[in-house]
Amino acid sequence: MFSIDIIANGNFILLRPIFITLFALALTLFLLLVYKSHLVNGWYLLFTSTAIMLVAGQLLYFQGVIVDEFALDGDPFITYFTLATVLLCIINPLYFFIQPVEKREA
Repeated sequence: MFSIDIIANGNFILLRPIFITLFALALTLFLLLVYKSHLVNGWYLLFTSTAIMLVAGQLLYFQGVIVDEFALDGDPFITYFTLATVLLCIINPLYFFIQPVEKREA
């Protein structure tokens, strides 16, 4: 059998793969927006960015609750990934609505 490490160096790391997946989704959405902007519309972008931000925020909060209950240290990696994900999710709609309409439809 295999074992799942949930603690490394006193840090709770069980939720790392979920945060990495959320960051990858936000980054993929950004790259899709930059290179294939005609495939993305405004409502899809706003809904997806908002959903990713909400899930990342809730996961960070619940990770804090779990860490507090078990008297562990929080994982700074997760905090930085959450900040990067939220930043990308804010940049995505700004980039979309600032670019000219002709570029979006091309």
